[in-house]
Amino acid sequence: MSCNLQFENGTWAISIALDFCRLDLRNVDDTLKFVTGADVIFHLADIVAGVGYVFSHQLPVFRDNILINSNTIHAAKTNKIKNFIYVGTACSFPKFLQQGAGVHSLRENQTYPAEPESSYGWSKLMGEYEAESAKSNNFNVGILRLHNVYGPYSEYNAVTGQVIPSLIRKALNNNNDSFIVWGSGEQYRDFLYVEDVIDSLLLMLKQGMNKGVIQVGTGKATTIKELAYIINRMVNSKFQKKMNIIFDNTQPEGDGGRIAILDRAKNILKWKSKVDIEEGVSTTMSWIANNERKQRVLVIIIGQIRGGELAWKSLQKYLLRPFNAHLAIHVSNWQTKTLLHDIAQYIWTVPEYTDWGVVLEMVAKTCHVNNNMEEWRKYCRIPGIFMGGVANCSHPGSAGILLAFRWLTQQKILELNLLDKYDWFIMTRADELYLCNHHDFLEMNKNHVLLPTGEYYEGWSDRHIIGKPSNFMKMINITTELICKPDYWFRTLNELRGEFNLEKIQKVIWSYMKLQVSEFSRSMFTVKRMQDPTRWSKGQSHPDVEIFGLKIKYLDEFKSAVKHSGVENHTDKDQNAVITGTCLVMLTPDAEHTRCTFLGVNATQSEHGIVSDYVYFEAYMVMSLPTLAAAIRIYEIAELNQ
Repeated sequence: MSCNLQFENGTWAISIALDFCRLDLRNVDDTLKFVTGADVIFHLADIVAGVGYVFSHQLPVFRDNILINSNTIHAAKTNKIKNFIYVGTACSFPKFLQQGAGVHSLRENQTYPAEPESSYGWSKLMGEYEAESAKSNNFNVGILRLHNVYGPYSEYNAVTGQVIPSLIRKALNNNNDSFIVWGSGEQYRDFLYVEDVIDSLLLMLKQGMNKGVIQVGTGKATTIKELAYIINRMVNSKFQKKMNIIFDNTQPEGDGGRIAILDRAKNILKWKSKVDIEEGVSTTMSWIANNERKQRVLVIIIGQIRGGELAWKSLQKYLLRPFNAHLAIHVSNWQTKTLLHDIAQYIWTVPEYTDWGVVLEMVAKTCHVNNNMEEWRKYCRIPGIFMGGVANCSHPGSAGILLAFRWLTQQKILELNLLDKYDWFIMTRADELYLCNHHDFLEMNKNHVLLPTGEYYEGWSDRHIIGKPSNFMKMINITTELICKPDYWFRTLNELRGEFNLEKIQKVIWSYMKLQVSEFSRSMFTVKRMQDPTRWSKGQSHPDVEIFGLKIKYLDEFKSAVKHSGVENHTDKDQNAVITGTCLVMLTPDAEHTRCTFLGVNATQSEHGIVSDYVYFEAYMVMSLPTLAAAIRIYEIAELNQ
């Protein structure tokens, strides 16, 4: 899904768990199920892209848009939604009205006799007709016809990006002196900034229902040549890149051009555009440039929702926000909505199987060899714990469940084409409590598996793994390796002898795949609430976390994280007690409490002996400037530095 609805601080304009559904509107049953329970539908969904894509995919574009429009209108009426706003396109105007010299100013009723240039224009015109036909006393319809929309969060890739974002991307990424623009450059459009579109949509609901088609644009013509020169000038000014513009007449350029006559928008909606082409292109260019510089990161939490609010907020504060990362939660025990559901871009659920061997049987069916489908079950005869969670297998623990989740996650990544969307993948868990910023993995060896230091149990840790797309898919492919090559790996593991856990299995298979591992300093450790389910570690009590009802699951990882924080209790030259640390952590149950607990140090330090980059405040991590921080002043300091 797009990140348009996410604010810069990582929160969402809507509840992703409750109000966002990822579904295929071409499927009428799904559409009927989910397009319900609303006061109004703003129908903006369609298949659209740049001119090259549209003209090379005429049939699927037409077919898909017809299905999307028809199913959505049908579902809205069937489910008794009172207001429906359909968004059309200026591409529906006849091509014979957009040819020849001069600027062609068009009114709403000039779509007939119909002759759009592309199947996209035809499909959107049919949607206008169907929406208007569906209007009744109990079903209010507004039809807003948009001219060429652009702005931040546009698709700007070479395949599906439309003209403004696509040209900006091309100019920013150009490594030579030539800036190539498709067509003659003489074709023109009425370019409309996205914020103006939002205003028109809201006014449509308030003032434009049941009043026929109303088009919105600027009423001003901008040629592609003018646009190219604007972009070229701004790239030179902002990024000191000089290029020569070359117009390629061998490539398609679409309609000659059209602009909107805005009488109906002005009279009915009392609307007019506010953002001119220079301002809009500048803002869009800044967004694309910033987005291009960022490496895109997807954090995937697998297993179960555990750990609690303190751990989840620390994940948001010290991993998601610093790396502008997206979050996917892939879990089996979603019973109530949590903070993680509110901030996740993807929510994937699976049943809580009593026998996770069911998933491994799914894997076996994908193997391109003629194995016995149950052959993999002989791993249960190998001493160890790596098949825990599989029925009729003596292995304790949950490692078999983690193997199942690896394969299920792999399928989701492929299904949603996420390998092309993200530069880094992190597979982790929900119950890790961060003491400070995650290590900057972006500057580490991009060809290695990246792991935090910790308890490896004679292998490589499976709790937090990082990799670039190709490496990451190999890393989590250990499930397919085991299930599809049962004879080879059964023989190999028996020859190696001993008991096997998932960490040792992972090390053996990664070595076979020639994957190399690099470690980084750990800034987090795993915690357990009383109510958290577990098949293995019950956790250990510790005064630094028990104030929050938590236990520490793996003590060595806790010590490693505290060591990374550099927390030390010593005396300065004047013999005053001093606490120092890169990521000193203060735990306080509420704002008025003066008792503080410092991880690894004495709890009774004076306010003059505390030097820290990070503090906890009311069970929420907030970053503070390096400062002296006394417990009695923590509220003011936290408020100042949030």
